[in-house]
Amino acid sequence: MQIQIIFVVLLVICFTAIHSQRSDCDKIYNACVSCRRNRMNTTELNNLCRRTIRDRVWRDQTQCDLQLISCRNPCEKLSCRNIAAAARMPPRRP
Repeated sequence: MQIQIIFVVLLVICFTAIHSQRSDCDKIYNACVSCRRNRMNTTELNNLCRRTIRDRVWRDQTQCDLQLISCRNPCEKLSCRNIAAAARMPPRRP
């Protein structure tokens, strides 16, 4: 009985931690968008990924978009394929 209670408490703590991390990512994104100085040039990345990723319709990503994707997926490499999947870019029709 005590093991079940401990397990439930651990699950609640894990879900709370995951949910709170997501709102932190949104706060970081909103701060990035509101800051006018934070306009890094992502043209090279967008052009490279547009040439590399042929199976999705590439939408240009800003520095703030990349920060949000990186924050929400901390264990994944920030590659063109992962960016396209995280940004939910639509598949290209044949």
